[in-house]
Parts: sequence; C-alpha cells; structure tokens
Amino acid sequence: MFRVRYQSQTLDRIGRALHAMGKIAKQIDPEAEMDLPDKPPGMHWSRYNRLAERFEHQNNVWTLATMRRLGIVIPRLQRRS
Repeated sequence: MFRVRYQSQTLDRIGRALHAMGKIAKQIDPEAEMDLPDKPPGMHWSRYNRLAERFEHQNNVWTLATMRRLGIVIPRLQRRS
C-alpha cells in the first residue's frame, strides 16, 4: 500500500502546537493569523476565555519545545514537564 498520512501525523511537538494555535485563532476570528485575536462582538466571554486559555497553553508548549530544540535549558521548567 501507499502508507499515506495526514499532515498532522507528520508534525513534531512544535508543529502540533503551532497548528493548534492557528486552529484556536481561527475559531475566534476566521481571518486571524497566529496571534490571539480580540474577542469579537457576539461571542460570549466564557467561550473566548476558554479558547484564550487553550491558546496560551499551546503557546507555552511551543515555547518550551522551541527552547529545548535550541538547547536552552531551564532547570526549574524541566522539572515541571
């Protein structure tokens, strides 16, 4: 067989975090890029806050994975992971 994979199956931790951040941003504003957009009119604050928390979590995952890849070691953060 061809063993065709979805793009998401070939992503590393950094790529998965970036992909998740993009999806969350698009849920808030379909025209958004990678930054967390402002709350659009009509969206409930509870939903926006929930999406913003998920976005920040993925941003933290991306930051730590990037730092590890670059060889920047922070002992306090490594113990938490």
